[in-house]
Amino acid sequence: GHCTPKSELFSQLLRSAGFPDARVVGVKIPNSVLYGFGTFPNTLHHTFVEVTIEGRLCRVDSFIVDPELFKAAKLRLEREGRKLGYGIHAQGTCDWDGQSDAFSQYFDSKRMARSEEKRFESTAGLLSESMYEHTGLSTLRSIPLLGWAVGSLLLESKNSVINQIRKERTSEESKK
Repeated sequence: GHCTPKSELFSQLLRSAGFPDARVVGVKIPNSVLYGFGTFPNTLHHTFVEVTIEGRLCRVDSFIVDPELFKAAKLRLEREGRKLGYGIHAQGTCDWDGQSDAFSQYFDSKRMARSEEKRFESTAGLLSESMYEHTGLSTLRSIPLLGWAVGSLLLESKNSVINQIRKERTSEESKK
């Protein structure tokens, strides 16, 4: 997870590689994408990256979930008959070909109203926006105030779920 810092890093890497228009896009998405990880507000703030490559605008968040977790979460979703949860959507991808859109969390983007998206040169602008809904003690904003040790304790329960999902996939593969 952690789309905001990963979007910042990816956009900066793209700029360093010669793609100066790479930018972070903020959008609200339903909390069902994080089903299985705890309780969240009904609407989450999500970020992805836009970049123009060879004249084509590409929209990407496939870098957010690592391939191992993505495959394991997808298996769990299939088993449960769900389309969203565990940080992904079932039709998503964690791969990007550098030529087209690739989403692991921001689903059905063609139907989402682009007017609801806000573009930023960096996440610094995003974090100061009123649309940024991640508030409370277990957020990116509070971790510097609380210290990384306390922040990591708040995230430990979510990490244990992620580790369990990974173990299930490893266990299923070893049975084959």
